[in-house]
Amino acid sequence: MKTLAEQKAVVLDKLLGGGVDIEFIKADGSLRIMNAALSADDEVNGFGKNEATATVFDTGISAYRKFAWSGLSKVDGETFTHSN
Repeated sequence: MKTLAEQKAVVLDKLLGGGVDIEFIKADGSLRIMNAALSADDEVNGFGKNEATATVFDTGISAYRKFAWSGLSKVDGETFTHSN
């Protein structure tokens, strides 16, 4: 099983590659499903300042959104596990 850091790296690579369907639990406890992406500029301009969260571009509403890695449940239909 991959470590959490390895899983994050895989997700970030997918996001940099284009639109990725992600599912996560929002801070209010509700489920959000969105198609998200990152550009190389997003990563350079501060992505990763908070290791507990990720800021991505929600392609459905053309706006940036943040999610907590601890709330991430699926990436392109694959379950995201939270082991270290």
